[in-house]
Amino acid sequence: MFDAIRKFQEAVYRIGLGAAVLQLPAPRMLALPGPSSGQNTVHENFLVVVEDAEVLAVSRDLFVSGFYSEAVEAAFKMLDEEVRRVSNEGLSGTRLMEKAFSPNGPIIPLNAQETQSEQDEQAGYHRLFAGSMLGIRNPCAHENGWIEDPQIALETIVLCQHLMRKLKASTKYAPKAKAPSP
Repeated sequence: MFDAIRKFQEAVYRIGLGAAVLQLPAPRMLALPGPSSGQNTVHENFLVVVEDAEVLAVSRDLFVSGFYSEAVEAAFKMLDEEVRRVSNEGLSGTRLMEKAFSPNGPIIPLNAQETQSEQDEQAGYHRLFAGSMLGIRNPCAHENGWIEDPQIALETIVLCQHLMRKLKASTKYAPKAKAPSP
């Protein structure tokens, strides 16, 4: 069936109707990838690599529909909300990450901070969490289409997933309480 749709789409473009009649941009999720576009590979990789339930819940539909920047933004907003919930701080973004993961008395310690390596890990992830808000989430939130390349979007979502795993491995993390069933 998809092959028949693709042949129809090619025929429409070949006879020139695509440019004349279909000038309104269709939602990206309805656009079929071309035979050599490589989109299927990146989308399949997304579904294989991204395993975190929260990251998947907020970014999967956007990503596979071709809304890459929005998928990245949604993933990092979710990370921001989780850090805010776990830290019980009213801040958000870079300021929240600076305070929550500070190497000097962190609200969310990632380890016991007894050895130099543990202290270095806390200091490094402090910068990764804060930098991801400043360099990834903020541009995606303030610029339309900041990330249009699906491979770059996948890489940044994988970074978000990694940061979620570090958050979940912290001693302060507690899963969200589930709402009671009606």
